[in-house]
Amino acid sequence: MSRLEPDAEQLCEEAKTQIDLNRGILVLDDSTLEKPYSEFNALVYRHWSGKQKAVVSGINLITLLWTNGERCVPVDYRVFDKDRDGKTKNDHFSEMLLAAQARGFNPELECAR
Repeated sequence: MSRLEPDAEQLCEEAKTQIDLNRGILVLDDSTLEKPYSEFNALVYRHWSGKQKAVVSGINLITLLWTNGERCVPVDYRVFDKDRDGKTKNDHFSEMLLAAQARGFNPELECAR
């Protein structure tokens, strides 16, 4: 992944070489990357942290992963930035699943984590 620019479309194209579009499952993951000392970063918001069991300052990364139970491969991602795009996390989730379908994914199961 270090070869790729930070672009979800390129990430998906790279991932397709490692997965079976008609097998496995798609998992949505919502992770907060804590940034307690980053006061002037436009992407830092207050988010719930499952790790800390509290609201923390951080960057919220939304990831769509493909897994067959043995391998886990990221196929799409979004950075939650409500001030710039006005979208909720559910808006991002819906868009990512629709994009996966348009890219040919036909998983056995879709689930949110």
